[in-house]
Amino acid sequence: MRLSPKKRRLPAMLAFCLTVFLLGGCQTRAGKGAQPTATVASASQTTAKTATEVIQVDTEGKKLVALTFDDGPNKYFSEYLSLFREYGWHCTFFVLGGYVADETYSQTLLDCTSAGMEFANHSYSHKIFTDLRDEQIQEELQTTENLIQLATKRKAKVSCARLPTMLGNERVYNAAKRFGYVWVGSVRYDIGDGGGFENKTPSSEIAKKILESVYDGAIYCLHAAPNTLEALKEEVLPALKEKGYACVTVSEILEAKGADNLPDNYSIRDAYLADTDAEVAANMKKYR
Repeated sequence: MRLSPKKRRLPAMLAFCLTVFLLGGCQTRAGKGAQPTATVASASQTTAKTATEVIQVDTEGKKLVALTFDDGPNKYFSEYLSLFREYGWHCTFFVLGGYVADETYSQTLLDCTSAGMEFANHSYSHKIFTDLRDEQIQEELQTTENLIQLATKRKAKVSCARLPTMLGNERVYNAAKRFGYVWVGSVRYDIGDGGGFENKTPSSEIAKKILESVYDGAIYCLHAAPNTLEALKEEVLPALKEKGYACVTVSEILEAKGADNLPDNYSIRDAYLADTDAEVAANMKKYR
């Protein structure tokens, strides 16, 4: 999904976010050497059932996987929240600031945060960062973080980010260094449930690509689309549960596994970028 430039104006939102600062809202991240932070929910044998309770994921003796969803929020978010609540699991939403600014989603965003879901920064407008100046990159990230904090009443802890279309370089990472984000990639990028593929890729194909490559510590880039929701409901989540997995946030994966135990540059580069199923399989074998 992309933002219509006629409907989503970054300068207008910058003025809006300045008001937030004047009211004592969000704090700017500082410090060029800032380190990414992560939080993890403690294991529990109980699962929250009501909309006001935090979901405590039972991770004892379980393999962990992080399912992440780009380009939201959208009208399907509440259904995703209900599904993950049903299983007593967490997920991470990589959101676009231009959509977070839409008050239509304010209550859903707050409900997601209150339940223990994670929000991460996916830019404001989904512009390709390698095409932007350093100050524009910083505006995209800062404005989105401010809007996340406003929508969640400062309850969200934004420690992760993902590049629009996964395109970056050393200049981009250096421009964003002061935010201290963990830059998150994905096990595979060929699932085809987002961008121009919404509702076109069969749910069975989405499920197959996830389940054939899953392993303890895997992180998947998905999208909150109807076909993906069907794949999760009908195949993916039941199969993961049967295989002894628990779904957690990216931060919880990093906290549990430790960055030093993940593949080289897993948290700051797109280590698993692959164009074919054969390349994905080779990467999985290499890094397991």
